[in-house]
Amino acid sequence: MDRFWEYYGWLGAYREHPKDQRASELRASFTDLFSTRTSYDQLDKRIAITAAKQVDLLAVLDDPSCPLHNNASELVARVSARRRDVSLHSRSPRGNQGISRISKTD
Repeated sequence: MDRFWEYYGWLGAYREHPKDQRASELRASFTDLFSTRTSYDQLDKRIAITAAKQVDLLAVLDDPSCPLHNNASELVARVSARRRDVSLHSRSPRGNQGISRISKTD
């Protein structure tokens, strides 16, 4: 796990100060890191799936203005889902009846 986070840090540093030679090193390091094999089949499959996405995951090496993650988009979606969960709105008529009864007694 430490190796993956260390690599992520290297990508962040590259983003701040891009250099062609460093991009080549990071591509080679990606290949090395994501060719790792463990004794866990599911983990090995997940690593292979990630390795297959190399071009997309290393877009920052071609365009340093690319974000390293999409957490901002994920957070926006999460806020919307949380509002829906907290709003107590039901998607079924039966559920709406239950909410109406709760509201009238309060």
